[in-house]
Formats: sequence, C-alpha cells, structure tokens
Amino acid sequence: MRKGDVMKEILQRFEQMLWEESLPSDASAEELYQALVATDTREGWYWSDIDYKNPLKSFWPAAKHYERMQLILNYFGKSRLLCDGEYAERMTGALRYWLSNDFKNPNWWHDQIGTPQGIGYVAIRMRSVLDKETLAEVADLVSRGSMAKNKETYFVRHSLICTFVLTLLITTICKSLHSQRYRPSMAATIARHKPYRPISLNGLSSNTVFA
Repeated sequence: MRKGDVMKEILQRFEQMLWEESLPSDASAEELYQALVATDTREGWYWSDIDYKNPLKSFWPAAKHYERMQLILNYFGKSRLLCDGEYAERMTGALRYWLSNDFKNPNWWHDQIGTPQGIGYVAIRMRSVLDKETLAEVADLVSRGSMAKNKETYFVRHSLICTFVLTLLITTICKSLHSQRYRPSMAATIARHKPYRPISLNGLSSNTVFA
C-alpha cells in the first residue's frame, strides 16, 4: 500500500473512531447548540457564558468552546452535518471564531496539546464541510504540538504523539484539496519530528506511515 493510501486509510479510521467516541450525549447538547451567539458580522459563533479571556491555567474556561463543539457534533451525528445547511454553517462559524481569535493560555499544555487536539478532533469530524482555507488554518494550529517538551512522563509523551499524528492527518486533508495555503514550513516541521514509539491503529503502525 502506498504511503498516501495508508494515510487516507488511517484518516478514515480515525474519523470513524471520533464519531463513535462515547461523549455525554443528552439534551444539553441541543441547549448548547441553541445558545450559540453570532458575531456582529455573523462570520463566527460563540457562547456568551464562556469567559474566553480568563487566563486560568488549570481548568481553562475557553477550552469549553471546542469541548462543547465535540459534544454537539457527536450528539447530532455526521448525517445532520451533511444535510442541514444552517447547522453546518453554525458549527463552521464556531470553528472559525476560535481560529480568528486564536485564543492562547499561559500554560503551554493548552497551546501545544489541549487546543491542537481539541480543534483537530473537531476539524476531522467536520472535514467534509470545511473549505481548504479553514483546513489550512487548522493545520497551522495543530502543528504547534511539540515533540520536544516534557518527555519525562508517559502521559505527556502519549499526548504529544497524538498531536503529532493529528498534524499529519490534517495535512493529508489539506493536500487532498490541493490547498494553496499549504506551507512548505509545515512539511519541514513534520520532517523534523519522529514518533517517540510506534502507534497502532487497528493494525496500521506509525512505522508504516513514517518510513
């Protein structure tokens, strides 16, 4: 199997895994969706009860934004995303709101692990309705995941590896769309990093992908 085909296969399996992920799926998802507020230009959607500017390092309030997006997406499923134009527009607007503001936290974990993973998971679920410019912005954000920091503990190593794999998956989506905004520096960033140890996704290992 060619390298490109392997990446597409992994991407499909990873997306399926995200859609099947067990998240709290109750009526609160409907309420959260209805609570989305449009910006003045209606180019972004956000939640008025989230304090996006609060720099709390542990339980960062702004992180609720992409956590809520994941809950809503899994509650309504992929079919609504593809069939309901208004719903897709709102969810795309919520993603664009984060990308436009590029919220950051003093705690490096959020910027290099938490946010890249959260936004990456959202984008992979929504890839069928996102344009190439938005996906290129997501690729830039996800690529912030660092493989060089804090390798002392297994938990952090595992999180960094997941972020690294996400970078490759988002980049694969961008390449498939022939994005004009795909940056050579992104490929260079990927080339400089090596998986800390093999990762297996239903029989497909990182050794196969990165060889």
